[in-house]
Amino acid sequence: MDYLSRREKNARIVLNEFYLPLKKALEKGDEEKLHHIADNLLANPRLAKAIEEANEGHPKLMAYALYLYLNRDKDVKEEIEETVKLLRNKPLKVLLLSLIEKD
Repeated sequence: MDYLSRREKNARIVLNEFYLPLKKALEKGDEEKLHHIADNLLANPRLAKAIEEANEGHPKLMAYALYLYLNRDKDVKEEIEETVKLLRNKPLKVLLLSLIEKD
C-alpha cells in the first residue's frame, strides 16, 4: 500500500506542478510561464523527484526541451532533433516535433 500511496502522491505532484501549468501556458501562449515551468523543473527537487519516480522523464532534459521551444525562432533545429531522440516525456516530444514538422 505504501508503494501505491507514494505513486499516487508523485502523480498528483507531477500533474499539478507540471502538466496543468504546461497546458495552461501553451493554450495561452504564455512564454513567461513556460520559462517559469522550465526553471521550476531545475529548482524544485520535490517536482524533479516526483517526475523521476513517476517515470515521466528526466527533469533537466525536460527543462532543456522547454528552453529549446522558447528559443524556436533561433537556429536550433539540430538541437531539437537531438533532444527529441533523448526525451522520454511524450508531451514535450510532441511539442518539439511540431516545431520540426513546421519547417
